[in-house]
Amino acid sequence: MGENVLEAERLVLREWEDGDIEPFYQMGSDPIVMEYFPALLSKNDSERFFEKIKAHLKMHVLGRL
Repeated sequence: MGENVLEAERLVLREWEDGDIEPFYQMGSDPIVMEYFPALLSKNDSERFFEKIKAHLKMHVLGRL
């Protein structure tokens, strides 16, 4: 993990990593998780959205520990 990590007993907060794409896709394609969202996310949609969020966080320095 990177240097900016905050750990608690049941939670780890850190910057997004490329390895997070697969769990992000799994969440976005789960009908129960996405029940109140307009649609499920395809693998391609998840990857594009993931990269968009990472770029936004990098540009605006939001969510940094």
